[in-house]
Amino acid sequence: MTDEDLLAAALAGRQEAWAELVERYNALGIRWLRRHVDDPHLARDILQNLWVSLVSAVRREPPDRFAALFWTLLRRRLIDELRRKGRTKEAAILDAPREQEDPGGASLADRQSDAAPSPEAAVLQSEEASLVQRALAELPDHYRLVILCRQFEGRSNKETAARLVAEGLVTDDGNVEKRVENYYYRGLKELRKQLLALGYAGGGAG
Repeated sequence: MTDEDLLAAALAGRQEAWAELVERYNALGIRWLRRHVDDPHLARDILQNLWVSLVSAVRREPPDRFAALFWTLLRRRLIDELRRKGRTKEAAILDAPREQEDPGGASLADRQSDAAPSPEAAVLQSEEASLVQRALAELPDHYRLVILCRQFEGRSNKETAARLVAEGLVTDDGNVEKRVENYYYRGLKELRKQLLALGYAGGGAG
């Protein structure tokens, strides 16, 4: 079922449909929040509060695309929380209009697309979003982190390299940034293998 199918079922009173939507998005939401907040309890609180407001929003007006609404509201929640804690610079960065990534750090796929979806929704556009999440979970940590940084957060190679070092996935030998693109393409290749093993027949993940 697509996100929109699940949402329609949930609005019709099927609680298991709500549970499926939550399962599809919770892990990705938490992972994205932890890129910006160090406190895991705060990340969970933000996400739990998001679901409350999101349920109210979709009952008032069901969205055309559930993924777009989820990521928009989650970003808004995080920005509000950062401002409340006085972290205004970080909030301003998140709230700024997204600019085209530097061509030197963009992938070939990025450069070929003039109307790419938002980073957070890129992987989730496919009807098999839950399969994509399961496939991501099977990747080595460094591949998964690079894909998440590049696809979900729109980070440059330099920013992604810094994240790899900060999380202890690689040592800072001065060549990490050069390896990011390699990890990205190898990671996507492994992701496609995992998706095929899970029965995914589409092409949205790669």
